[in-house]
Amino acid sequence: MKIKFGLSAIAFEINDFIQQAVVAEDAGFDSVWIPDHFTDLPPSNDKYEPWTISAYIGAKTERILLGTLATDCVRRHPTSIAHTLATLDNLTQGRAILGIGAGEAMNIVPYGLPWEEPDTRVSRLEESVRIIRLLWKSSSIAPVNFDGRFCRLKDARLDLHPYGERDLPIYIASLGSKRCLQLTGKLGDGWLPWFNTPETFVERGKIIDEAAEKARRPLDRIEKTAVVYFALTKDPGRQKKILDSMRPELVVLNSARRLAQFGHAVNTEESTNYSYQKCLASQEDGERAKRLGTNLPEHVIERFLVTGNAESCIEQLEKMVRAGAKHLIIRDMLWANHLENFHNTLNWFRTEIIPAFT
Repeated sequence: MKIKFGLSAIAFEINDFIQQAVVAEDAGFDSVWIPDHFTDLPPSNDKYEPWTISAYIGAKTERILLGTLATDCVRRHPTSIAHTLATLDNLTQGRAILGIGAGEAMNIVPYGLPWEEPDTRVSRLEESVRIIRLLWKSSSIAPVNFDGRFCRLKDARLDLHPYGERDLPIYIASLGSKRCLQLTGKLGDGWLPWFNTPETFVERGKIIDEAAEKARRPLDRIEKTAVVYFALTKDPGRQKKILDSMRPELVVLNSARRLAQFGHAVNTEESTNYSYQKCLASQEDGERAKRLGTNLPEHVIERFLVTGNAESCIEQLEKMVRAGAKHLIIRDMLWANHLENFHNTLNWFRTEIIPAFT
Protein backbone atom coordinates (compact mmCIF):
# COMPACT_ATOMS: atom_id res chain seq x y z
CA MET A 1 0.00 0.00 0.00
CA LYS A 2 1.36 3.41 -0.97
CA ILE A 3 1.65 5.76 1.97
CA LYS A 4 0.60 9.35 1.36
CA PHE A 5 2.65 12.29 2.57
CA GLY A 6 1.24 15.64 3.59
CA LEU A 7 2.81 18.87 4.79
CA SER A 8 1.54 20.75 7.84
CA ALA A 9 2.51 24.17 6.51
CA ILE A 10 4.12 26.74 8.82
CA ALA A 11 4.26 30.38 7.74
CA PHE A 12 6.17 33.28 9.23
CA GLU A 13 5.13 35.42 6.27
CA ILE A 14 2.02 34.77 4.21
CA ASN A 15 3.94 33.77 1.07
CA ASP A 16 5.69 30.97 3.00
CA PHE A 17 2.53 28.89 2.55
CA ILE A 18 2.68 29.24 -1.22
CA GLN A 19 6.39 28.48 -1.48
CA GLN A 20 6.13 25.43 0.77
CA ALA A 21 3.20 24.02 -1.21
CA VAL A 22 4.99 24.44 -4.55
CA VAL A 23 8.19 22.80 -3.25
CA ALA A 24 6.20 20.04 -1.50
CA GLU A 25 4.34 19.17 -4.70
CA ASP A 26 7.62 19.01 -6.61
CA ALA A 27 9.07 16.77 -3.88
CA GLY A 28 6.23 14.25 -4.26
CA PHE A 29 3.98 15.24 -1.36
CA ASP A 30 0.29 14.42 -1.77
CA SER A 31 -1.27 17.16 0.37
CA VAL A 32 -0.72 20.47 2.15
CA TRP A 33 -2.67 21.48 5.26
CA ILE A 34 -3.34 25.04 6.44
CA PRO A 35 -4.35 25.91 10.04
CA ASP A 36 -7.74 27.58 10.61
CA HIS A 37 -7.47 29.98 13.56
CA PHE A 38 -8.27 33.56 14.42
CA THR A 39 -5.55 33.26 17.05
CA ASP A 40 -3.43 30.73 18.92
CA LEU A 41 -1.18 30.48 21.97
CA PRO A 42 1.57 33.11 21.68
CA PRO A 43 3.87 33.19 19.88
CA SER A 44 1.74 31.99 16.96
CA ASN A 45 1.72 32.21 13.20
CA ASP A 46 -1.65 30.48 12.78
CA LYS A 47 -3.45 33.66 11.79
CA TYR A 48 -4.20 33.58 8.07
CA GLU A 49 -7.58 32.72 6.54
CA PRO A 50 -7.06 29.19 5.20
CA TRP A 51 -9.41 28.99 2.23
CA THR A 52 -8.07 32.20 0.71
CA ILE A 53 -4.56 30.77 1.04
CA SER A 54 -5.69 27.41 -0.37
CA ALA A 55 -7.22 29.04 -3.44
CA TYR A 56 -3.94 30.81 -4.19
CA ILE A 57 -1.97 27.60 -3.63
CA GLY A 58 -4.36 25.86 -6.02
CA ALA A 59 -3.54 28.41 -8.71
CA LYS A 60 0.20 27.82 -8.27
CA THR A 61 0.11 24.00 -8.17
CA GLU A 62 -1.33 21.21 -10.29
CA ARG A 63 -2.09 18.12 -8.21
CA ILE A 64 -1.43 18.60 -4.47
CA LEU A 65 -4.51 18.21 -2.25
CA LEU A 66 -5.62 21.16 -0.09
CA GLY A 67 -7.00 20.76 3.43
CA THR A 68 -7.56 22.62 6.68
CA LEU A 69 -6.17 21.47 9.99
CA ALA A 70 -8.93 22.17 11.01
CA THR A 71 -12.03 24.30 10.40
CA ASP A 72 -14.61 24.36 13.19
CA CYS A 73 -18.39 24.23 12.91
CA VAL A 74 -19.13 27.16 15.24
CA ARG A 75 -17.58 30.12 13.44
CA ARG A 76 -19.14 29.14 10.11
CA HIS A 77 -22.61 27.93 9.29
CA PRO A 78 -22.44 24.51 7.61
CA THR A 79 -24.00 26.00 4.47
CA SER A 80 -21.16 28.50 4.26
CA ILE A 81 -18.60 25.71 4.73
CA ALA A 82 -20.27 23.60 2.03
CA HIS A 83 -20.33 26.55 -0.38
CA THR A 84 -16.68 27.50 0.25
CA LEU A 85 -15.44 23.94 -0.21
CA ALA A 86 -17.46 23.37 -3.37
CA THR A 87 -16.03 26.59 -4.80
CA LEU A 88 -12.44 25.64 -3.98
CA ASP A 89 -13.00 22.13 -5.31
CA ASN A 90 -14.19 23.46 -8.67
CA LEU A 91 -11.40 26.02 -8.79
CA THR A 92 -8.78 23.29 -8.26
CA GLN A 93 -10.56 20.54 -10.21
CA GLY A 94 -11.21 18.20 -7.32
CA ARG A 95 -8.38 18.83 -4.86
CA ALA A 96 -10.19 20.08 -1.74
CA ILE A 97 -10.42 18.22 1.58
CA LEU A 98 -12.54 19.48 4.46
CA GLY A 99 -10.80 19.04 7.80
CA ILE A 100 -13.39 19.89 10.45
CA GLY A 101 -13.60 19.72 14.24
CA ALA A 102 -15.57 20.89 17.25
CA GLY A 103 -13.48 24.02 17.84
CA GLU A 104 -11.44 25.66 20.60
CA ALA A 105 -12.50 28.37 23.05
CA MET A 106 -9.76 30.76 21.87
CA ASN A 107 -11.45 31.11 18.47
CA ILE A 108 -15.00 31.22 19.83
CA VAL A 109 -15.46 32.82 23.27
CA PRO A 110 -13.84 36.24 22.63
CA TYR A 111 -16.08 36.74 19.59
CA GLY A 112 -19.41 36.23 21.34
CA LEU A 113 -20.05 32.80 19.82
CA PRO A 114 -21.54 29.92 21.83
CA TRP A 115 -19.05 27.86 23.85
CA GLU A 116 -20.79 24.63 24.73
CA GLU A 117 -20.09 21.48 26.71
CA PRO A 118 -17.98 18.86 24.90
CA ASP A 119 -20.90 16.53 24.12
CA THR A 120 -22.90 19.43 22.71
CA ARG A 121 -19.99 20.54 20.51
CA VAL A 122 -19.57 17.02 19.12
CA SER A 123 -23.31 16.87 18.45
CA ARG A 124 -23.04 20.17 16.59
CA LEU A 125 -20.11 18.75 14.60
CA GLU A 126 -22.07 15.65 13.63
CA GLU A 127 -25.03 17.74 12.54
CA SER A 128 -22.79 20.02 10.50
CA VAL A 129 -21.20 17.11 8.65
CA ARG A 130 -24.63 15.71 7.78
CA ILE A 131 -25.88 19.10 6.55
CA ILE A 132 -22.78 19.72 4.43
CA ARG A 133 -23.16 16.37 2.71
CA LEU A 134 -26.88 16.96 2.16
CA LEU A 135 -26.24 20.31 0.52
CA TRP A 136 -23.56 18.90 -1.78
CA LYS A 137 -26.21 16.53 -3.16
CA SER A 138 -29.03 19.11 -3.35
CA SER A 139 -30.39 20.79 -6.47
CA SER A 140 -33.26 22.97 -7.69
CA ILE A 141 -35.29 19.85 -8.38
CA ALA A 142 -34.18 18.14 -5.16
CA PRO A 143 -33.95 20.72 -2.35
CA VAL A 144 -33.23 19.39 1.11
CA ASN A 145 -34.81 19.74 4.53
CA PHE A 146 -33.16 19.24 7.90
CA ASP A 147 -34.74 19.72 11.32
CA GLY A 148 -31.85 19.56 13.72
CA ARG A 149 -30.90 20.67 17.18
CA PHE A 150 -28.69 23.49 15.91
CA CYS A 151 -29.68 24.14 12.29
CA ARG A 152 -32.81 23.90 10.20
CA LEU A 153 -33.05 23.75 6.43
CA LYS A 154 -36.29 24.23 4.52
CA ASP A 155 -36.20 23.54 0.77
CA ALA A 156 -32.52 24.50 0.79
CA ARG A 157 -30.06 23.89 -1.99
CA LEU A 158 -26.64 24.77 -3.31
CA ASP A 159 -26.42 25.50 -7.00
CA LEU A 160 -22.73 24.58 -6.92
CA HIS A 161 -21.57 21.04 -6.18
CA PRO A 162 -18.10 19.57 -5.68
CA TYR A 163 -16.08 19.14 -8.87
CA GLY A 164 -17.44 16.42 -11.12
CA GLU A 165 -20.14 15.67 -8.52
CA ARG A 166 -17.49 13.80 -6.55
CA ASP A 167 -17.81 12.88 -2.88
CA LEU A 168 -15.62 15.60 -1.42
CA PRO A 169 -13.85 14.01 1.57
CA ILE A 170 -14.49 15.16 5.13
CA TYR A 171 -11.80 14.42 7.71
CA ILE A 172 -12.78 14.66 11.38
CA ALA A 173 -10.28 16.37 13.69
CA SER A 174 -9.97 14.73 17.10
CA LEU A 175 -7.21 15.05 19.67
CA GLY A 176 -8.47 12.02 21.57
CA SER A 177 -12.10 12.55 22.60
CA LYS A 178 -13.77 9.12 22.53
CA ARG A 179 -17.01 10.47 21.13
CA CYS A 180 -15.22 12.44 18.43
CA LEU A 181 -13.21 9.35 17.47
CA GLN A 182 -16.46 7.39 17.29
CA LEU A 183 -17.92 10.08 15.04
CA THR A 184 -14.90 9.65 12.75
CA GLY A 185 -15.68 5.95 12.40
CA LYS A 186 -19.37 6.65 11.95
CA LEU A 187 -19.22 9.47 9.39
CA GLY A 188 -15.67 10.54 8.53
CA ASP A 189 -13.68 9.91 5.38
CA GLY A 190 -10.53 10.46 7.41
CA TRP A 191 -9.12 11.16 10.85
CA LEU A 192 -7.04 14.24 11.69
CA PRO A 193 -5.29 13.79 15.06
CA TRP A 194 -2.42 15.80 16.53
CA PHE A 195 0.18 14.49 19.01
CA ASN A 196 0.42 10.69 19.03
CA THR A 197 2.93 7.98 19.73
CA PRO A 198 2.51 4.72 17.78
CA GLU A 199 0.91 3.27 20.91
CA THR A 200 -1.68 6.04 21.38
CA PHE A 201 -2.37 5.95 17.64
CA VAL A 202 -3.27 2.26 17.86
CA GLU A 203 -5.40 2.84 20.95
CA ARG A 204 -7.40 5.67 19.36
CA GLY A 205 -7.56 3.94 16.00
CA LYS A 206 -9.34 0.98 17.60
CA ILE A 207 -12.13 3.29 18.77
CA ILE A 208 -12.56 4.53 15.20
CA ASP A 209 -12.57 0.97 13.83
CA GLU A 210 -15.14 -0.24 16.34
CA ALA A 211 -17.46 2.65 15.48
CA ALA A 212 -17.01 2.01 11.76
CA GLU A 213 -17.85 -1.67 12.17
CA LYS A 214 -20.92 -0.78 14.20
CA ALA A 215 -22.02 1.57 11.40
CA ARG A 216 -21.30 -1.21 8.85
CA ARG A 217 -18.64 0.86 7.12
CA PRO A 218 -15.54 -0.77 5.60
CA LEU A 219 -12.43 0.12 7.59
CA ASP A 220 -10.48 1.06 4.46
CA ARG A 221 -13.10 3.77 3.83
CA ILE A 222 -11.48 5.88 6.56
CA GLU A 223 -8.02 7.33 5.96
CA LYS A 224 -6.10 7.70 9.21
CA THR A 225 -3.60 10.53 9.08
CA ALA A 226 -0.79 11.15 11.57
CA VAL A 227 0.69 14.59 12.18
CA VAL A 228 4.40 13.93 12.68
CA TYR A 229 6.75 16.41 14.32
CA PHE A 230 9.89 15.90 12.26
CA ALA A 231 13.53 17.01 12.41
CA LEU A 232 16.09 15.49 10.07
CA THR A 233 19.17 16.12 12.23
CA LYS A 234 21.55 14.26 14.50
CA ASP A 235 22.86 17.45 16.09
CA PRO A 236 22.18 17.28 19.87
CA GLY A 237 22.00 21.07 20.20
CA ARG A 238 19.37 21.37 17.48
CA GLN A 239 17.41 18.45 18.87
CA LYS A 240 17.37 20.01 22.35
CA LYS A 241 16.10 23.33 20.99
CA ILE A 242 13.30 21.53 19.18
CA LEU A 243 12.37 19.43 22.21
CA ASP A 244 12.25 22.55 24.38
CA SER A 245 10.03 24.32 21.84
CA MET A 246 7.52 21.45 22.05
CA ARG A 247 7.10 21.57 25.84
CA PRO A 248 4.18 24.05 26.16
CA GLU A 249 2.21 22.55 23.27
CA LEU A 250 2.74 18.99 24.41
CA VAL A 251 1.46 19.73 27.91
CA VAL A 252 -1.71 21.53 26.87
CA LEU A 253 -2.54 19.06 24.08
CA ASN A 254 -2.27 15.99 26.31
CA SER A 255 -4.48 15.39 29.32
CA ALA A 256 -2.94 15.14 32.79
CA ARG A 257 -4.04 11.49 32.79
CA ARG A 258 -2.19 10.80 29.55
CA LEU A 259 0.99 12.53 30.73
CA ALA A 260 0.81 10.53 33.97
CA GLN A 261 0.80 7.36 31.87
CA PHE A 262 4.06 8.58 30.36
CA GLY A 263 5.49 9.04 33.85
CA HIS A 264 5.01 12.79 34.26
CA ALA A 265 2.67 14.37 36.81
CA VAL A 266 1.29 17.81 35.93
CA ASN A 267 0.63 20.38 38.67
CA THR A 268 -3.10 19.68 38.85
CA GLU A 269 -3.90 22.84 40.82
CA GLU A 270 -2.40 25.06 38.13
CA SER A 271 -3.77 22.98 35.28
CA THR A 272 -7.33 22.45 36.58
CA ASN A 273 -9.82 23.06 33.76
CA TYR A 274 -6.92 24.07 31.56
CA SER A 275 -6.37 22.56 28.15
CA TYR A 276 -5.82 23.63 24.57
CA GLN A 277 -9.54 23.41 23.87
CA LYS A 278 -10.47 25.61 26.83
CA CYS A 279 -7.73 28.25 26.98
CA LEU A 280 -8.26 31.68 25.42
CA ALA A 281 -4.73 32.04 23.98
CA SER A 282 -4.00 35.05 26.18
CA GLN A 283 -0.47 36.00 27.18
CA GLU A 284 -1.28 34.53 30.59
CA ASP A 285 -2.32 31.24 29.01
CA GLY A 286 0.92 31.17 27.03
CA GLU A 287 3.00 31.74 30.16
CA ARG A 288 1.06 29.06 32.05
CA ALA A 289 1.74 26.57 29.24
CA LYS A 290 5.45 27.36 29.47
CA ARG A 291 5.44 26.83 33.23
CA LEU A 292 3.57 23.53 32.96
CA GLY A 293 6.05 22.31 30.37
CA THR A 294 9.19 23.34 32.21
CA ASN A 295 9.71 20.05 34.03
CA LEU A 296 8.44 17.77 31.28
CA PRO A 297 11.18 15.11 30.92
CA GLU A 298 12.94 14.96 27.58
CA HIS A 299 12.28 11.23 27.29
CA VAL A 300 8.54 12.00 27.22
CA ILE A 301 8.90 14.68 24.54
CA GLU A 302 11.13 12.41 22.45
CA ARG A 303 8.20 9.99 22.08
CA PHE A 304 6.46 12.63 19.95
CA LEU A 305 9.39 13.67 17.72
CA VAL A 306 10.82 11.84 14.71
CA THR A 307 14.48 12.86 14.49
CA GLY A 308 17.92 11.58 13.48
CA ASN A 309 19.40 10.77 10.09
CA ALA A 310 17.28 9.73 7.12
CA GLU A 311 17.56 6.01 7.89
CA SER A 312 16.52 6.50 11.52
CA CYS A 313 13.63 8.79 10.55
CA ILE A 314 12.36 6.23 8.05
CA GLU A 315 12.38 3.55 10.76
CA GLN A 316 10.40 5.83 13.09
CA LEU A 317 7.88 6.72 10.38
CA GLU A 318 7.45 3.01 9.64
CA LYS A 319 6.29 2.54 13.25
CA MET A 320 3.45 5.00 12.64
CA VAL A 321 2.54 3.17 9.43
CA ARG A 322 2.45 -0.16 11.29
CA ALA A 323 0.22 1.54 13.87
CA GLY A 324 -2.30 2.24 11.10
CA ALA A 325 -1.38 5.62 9.62
CA LYS A 326 -2.08 5.84 5.89
CA HIS A 327 -1.23 9.51 5.42
CA LEU A 328 1.77 11.04 7.22
CA ILE A 329 1.44 14.82 7.66
CA ILE A 330 4.90 16.23 8.30
CA ARG A 331 5.55 19.25 10.53
CA ASP A 332 9.10 20.50 9.89
CA MET A 333 10.47 21.48 13.29
CA LEU A 334 13.81 22.67 11.91
CA TRP A 335 11.96 25.29 9.89
CA ALA A 336 9.58 26.04 12.78
CA ASN A 337 12.58 26.88 15.01
CA HIS A 338 14.46 28.90 12.37
CA LEU A 339 17.21 26.28 12.26
CA GLU A 340 17.03 25.43 8.56
CA ASN A 341 15.15 26.34 5.39
CA PHE A 342 12.15 24.13 4.62
CA HIS A 343 13.65 23.39 1.16
CA ASN A 344 16.29 21.17 2.77
CA THR A 345 13.81 18.93 4.60
CA LEU A 346 11.49 18.65 1.60
CA ASN A 347 14.39 17.75 -0.67
CA TRP A 348 15.33 14.94 1.71
CA PHE A 349 11.79 13.65 1.40
CA ARG A 350 12.11 13.75 -2.38
CA THR A 351 15.38 11.81 -2.53
CA GLU A 352 15.38 9.54 0.53
CA ILE A 353 12.15 9.28 2.47
CA ILE A 354 9.15 9.20 0.11
CA PRO A 355 10.88 6.62 -2.18
CA ALA A 356 11.20 4.31 0.86
CA PHE A 357 7.39 4.16 1.16
CA THR A 358 6.47 3.62 -2.49
